[in-house]
Amino acid sequence: MFTDGKQFASFHWTADGSAFHREGTVFDGSPTLSAALTQAALAYDVATVPAYQRIVTPSGDEFYRESKTTKIVTRLDTHAELGSVGTRYRVLQNADAFRALEPLIDTGILTLEAGGVRDGGASAWLLGQFDIARFGETVQEVFGGDGLLPYAVISTNHNGKSGTNASLWVYRRVCVNGLGYFTRRQAITVRHTGNTAAKMVSASAQVFAGVVERSAVAAAQYRALQGFYLDEAMLKSLVLDVVAPDPSKEKGFDPKSPRADMVMERHGARVTELRRLIRSGAGHTGDGSAWEAYNGVVEALDHNVSGLFPVRGGTGRLGALLDGSLSATKGEVLAGLVTAAAANAGGADA
Repeated sequence: MFTDGKQFASFHWTADGSAFHREGTVFDGSPTLSAALTQAALAYDVATVPAYQRIVTPSGDEFYRESKTTKIVTRLDTHAELGSVGTRYRVLQNADAFRALEPLIDTGILTLEAGGVRDGGASAWLLGQFDIARFGETVQEVFGGDGLLPYAVISTNHNGKSGTNASLWVYRRVCVNGLGYFTRRQAITVRHTGNTAAKMVSASAQVFAGVVERSAVAAAQYRALQGFYLDEAMLKSLVLDVVAPDPSKEKGFDPKSPRADMVMERHGARVTELRRLIRSGAGHTGDGSAWEAYNGVVEALDHNVSGLFPVRGGTGRLGALLDGSLSATKGEVLAGLVTAAAANAGGADA
């Protein structure tokens, strides 16, 4: 039984000692929220300023008119333009977005480990590890047996492309895989309209208040995946076809196209890499379990050493992993495996 919090000591996220997915700052010691904001260059404010449209009349006169539909979000310390937003958009300062973590930090339940900014300050994030000694016996047994670490992640956005997100995550020490949690109730998104600061405090309280109980549910589901074994058909439908769908079955695919062979070859390479990581990824025994299948998927998407799983849509990899396309893919695979494991166990709660 792992009851000593030191068994779950903090660790750096990559072999070279850099931070979360090679971005941001790893904190020294156990910083306060205020100190962490300073160390990770998160102590800046933003504001919206008017946007103007250039008007040229038929006679050649030129003037600028303030937009009635658009504003510009500006970083106040650098005066950088972070993005254009609608007039209903309300800024949420970094300090207000992350304040929901402060009671957990002050009581020692959570230790901040890393934080950083992306896109010149358009996005910001903090990550902290929960003290496993505060959790129940089931969580300590399951998490301890496979080197799992419970985390809180908050990411906030200042360019209008997404809201502010708070979620509970699990990381696996041996491969630094971001496994996530199993239920949508353990993640929230606050849109930047109305009283965003008050909404963030309320929503985050709902997510973090039941962290111990929710971790117990997650631990039970991890255990179910560890005892559920996939045949080839299930592996293909629940995992491979979700992460690497066959392009030849997509609408509009032209087998006579000059690129068709290259597209199919790359698809084959993705499937081969997934099978390799599922069978022999970090910490795997090749037992054919749903647990190792999911970890293989996460290792492929989190680390992408092969370059076969690029981010789509122009977003950065960290953003896609936190709340974008890669997170959605992992969630889809996870949900399918948990449902199948529950059905196999005779209808246990998924």
